[in-house]
Parts: sequence; C-alpha cells; structure tokens
Amino acid sequence: MEEIIKLNRKEKKQYFAYLGILFFVVSLMLMWIIFRKAPSPFYTTNTLDEELLARNNYFLMRQKEVLPLCDSVFSKITALKNMPSTVFIETDIKNDINAVNNFDESIIPSKDPRLVAFHQMALFQKLYFEDVLILKKKLQNIDNFKAQLDKCEIGYKNNQGLINQLNAADRAKGK
Repeated sequence: MEEIIKLNRKEKKQYFAYLGILFFVVSLMLMWIIFRKAPSPFYTTNTLDEELLARNNYFLMRQKEVLPLCDSVFSKITALKNMPSTVFIETDIKNDINAVNNFDESIIPSKDPRLVAFHQMALFQKLYFEDVLILKKKLQNIDNFKAQLDKCEIGYKNNQGLINQLNAADRAKGK
C-alpha cells in the first residue's frame, strides 16, 4: 500500500521556489560552460570603436603638426623664386617634402583618404619645387644670354665704328 503524501500550501510554495532556484543555477552553469570561450559581440564592437576613435584622435593631433610644415614648404618654395638658390635650402625643402609624404604610414592604413591627400600634397609640392628650379635656371640663362648679347653689341658697335673710320680713311685717301 502506497501512502499518498499531500503537501500543504506553504510547502508547495517552498518546493516551487527550490525548483526555480535550482533551475536558475543549473541554467547559469550550463550557459557558462557553453559560452565561456565564445567572443562577445559587444566587446569586439566596443574595441573596434575605441581603436577607431584613438586612431582618429592621433591623426588629428599629428595633422596639426604636419599642416604648418606644408605651409612652410610652400612659403620656402615661393621665396626660392626671388633669392639665389643654395644646396642647403634645396635639401631642406626636399626633406620637408619627404616628411609630408611619409606622414604616419605605419599607424594608419595607406588606403585612408586623409593620407592620400597628404601624398598628393607632397607630390604637388615636389612638382612645384622642380618647376621653380627649372624656371629659375631658365631666367638665369636668359640673364646670361642678355649679358652676352650686350657684350657682343658693344663689341659689334666698337668694331662697326672702327670699320666706319677705316672706310672713311680709305675714301679720304681715294679722293
């Protein structure tokens, strides 16, 4: 004969709470065992966002250092038009152009459009510098040719005057 056990209301509530707590603890343990090695999607997204913000802040900080260099290179090249060129000034300008061209390639990927802009700026500065040097050499050659032409004209006028004197002397003798 089996005896039927009957629980009162309070015991039923305690038993239900016990089963609920047991279910919750077992569920947590199973979730921890199953998902302990799984990467968190929130962690990777936050990490990527933090890295992106850090790179952007670093780029903005470095950009503030390089932009004055770009301006100074242009002013040096413009000033080079009116002053005699020296190897020191030309080397200084070339080094500054290379500094602009090599702006933080190691930190930020090279396909970043902000870096492409600095590479194009450096390329333009290099071409502008070469054009200024070519223009300066051409102007110097023009000045040299003008000086040589003036010397030739003076010599030609002197020789022409001498020939005219000789011709006048020959005519005077012939009459």
